[in-house]
Amino acid sequence: MSNLNKDILHSIFEELQDDGNSLYNLLSVDIVWSETIIPILWRNPWKYFNDKKNETISREEKRFLL
Repeated sequence: MSNLNKDILHSIFEELQDDGNSLYNLLSVDIVWSETIIPILWRNPWKYFNDKKNETISREEKRFLL
């Protein structure tokens, strides 16, 4: 695969900003992809926090996380 400019990768990943699952999966492709995706994920980390997946977390743990 040819190397893509980091700016191009950033533009592509910005289009996926609402698809947290895809972004998390793409983190492991290589270090450049990871370095480009991490700031997008950290911009709003609670956006990707799904309460349905965490129904087994106690109230105390939820308070700690929030």
